[in-house]
Amino acid sequence: MSADNWGICPNPKCDQPVDKWGERRTLREYYEQGILDGTTEYFVSYSADCLCGFNFEFNHKQEVKV
Repeated sequence: MSADNWGICPNPKCDQPVDKWGERRTLREYYEQGILDGTTEYFVSYSADCLCGFNFEFNHKQEVKV
């Protein structure tokens, strides 16, 4: 399963324009999770970046006991 989304940039110094609600929805988020075919390893991957230069990445893998 994977997805992408536009979120609100958490950087207080973000210089990108605000929308009509006063929010900077310029944070592009990518996330994916699942178990790859032929493996017993569950994974979660998340990353986010903004045009202002803010970025964040998180990855986790864990063996699934069957």
